[in-house]
Amino acid sequence: MVQALGGILDYETTLDAAARQQVQALGSADIVIGIPCHRNGRTIGGVAQAIATGVGEYLPGKRVVLMASDGGSSDSTLRHVEQIVMPPNLAVLTTEYQGPGGKGTGVRSVFEVTAMLQARACAIFEARAPGIVGEWVPALVDPVLQGYDAVLPQSGRDPFTSSLSENIVRPFLRTFFGVDLQSAVQAEFALSGPLAADLANRDVWETDVARFGINVWIPTMAILERWKVVQTSLGDRGDGLLRPVSLTDGRFLQAVGTLFRMLSTHRRAWQGELEPREIAITGGPSVPTPVEGLGDNLLTLQAAAKEGRRRFSGLWPKILRAETLEAAMEAIDQTPAEMNLPDALWSQIVLQSAISFSEGEGDPDKVIESLLPLFYTRTIQTMQAATAAEDPISHQSSMAERLAQAFADARPEFVRQWRENLPYGTDQAGSWFM
Repeated sequence: MVQALGGILDYETTLDAAARQQVQALGSADIVIGIPCHRNGRTIGGVAQAIATGVGEYLPGKRVVLMASDGGSSDSTLRHVEQIVMPPNLAVLTTEYQGPGGKGTGVRSVFEVTAMLQARACAIFEARAPGIVGEWVPALVDPVLQGYDAVLPQSGRDPFTSSLSENIVRPFLRTFFGVDLQSAVQAEFALSGPLAADLANRDVWETDVARFGINVWIPTMAILERWKVVQTSLGDRGDGLLRPVSLTDGRFLQAVGTLFRMLSTHRRAWQGELEPREIAITGGPSVPTPVEGLGDNLLTLQAAAKEGRRRFSGLWPKILRAETLEAAMEAIDQTPAEMNLPDALWSQIVLQSAISFSEGEGDPDKVIESLLPLFYTRTIQTMQAATAAEDPISHQSSMAERLAQAFADARPEFVRQWRENLPYGTDQAGSWFM
């Protein structure tokens, strides 16, 4: 049973009385597979069916619980899961979680059920995973059953969907924590049962980790706490289409906010000498996939970037150095074909934003919001370069190395600025973030 936090969190459990009764009736399980969801009626049925197929074919001797943890959908999301034909070793649990609305809270509820059932493994699948096949289930679960703490997948994604990982999170983790994750923003993952139970009680579930921050918190924690981690290839994830573009995109804002906050909460881990760490990879390389309708997508991103220029032109001088800002504004003013934020400039934009965020002056969330239109500008450049590449795998690898070097070159100056401008409320002895 998950132990109470003694009042640290407003919601000490995400499970209401009815959900706890259902879990108690199940008794125990070997594996819990969770799908956090909210208004995913169009896609969750296909995801649940693929999971059921994978369990029936690859885990016939295991007792598995498939849990759909819903954030109060007004559509038929949960009904689509309940209607799936399940193999005899797979039980279904559908529930509405309690607590802050968001994917992370749904994940936490799955962690709690994993603890209650004393399961050996816990896997999370996103309710929208168009490329999912039954083979994803053993790919994630088997390494945990073999002794790994965490399984982080690689998957083929289009250059827009992978842009957050490739342009911010991956080089950031490599620069500050010494680990290169080829898919550094995780929609799916698997953990050992004891680790999932432990994470359910961390004091993070009233932050952006309770929302899309979970996608970057899990891989970053895997690095920081030195879990036994393996990366595994899932093949093509099947995104393929540009999501609606917005200057309030929670997947970006909450993930980057979580990443920047972890610089403060774990500052002792990165200010010394880096200790590079290799993460094992199983399976073949994941091939990046093209974006459909590239021209229209670029125009959509350009419009968002230019709207961001109008909205944040007064804030940027407080965040970026004059020479950085001048070059960034020049890039935004170009046509999509001419937009260019070179690696060195982009690394400066990200790291200067991280410094401003961590200083604690003004509204840190506004700093992240102001980075988003610049991120869209960089993404336009990334998408065009990826589309023109003859060898997508080689291109992605080369881009990652160049950008990692640009971040590494900027790191000494970042560390100097950090030490001169400690986060608000800190002194040499401690920090209110800790």
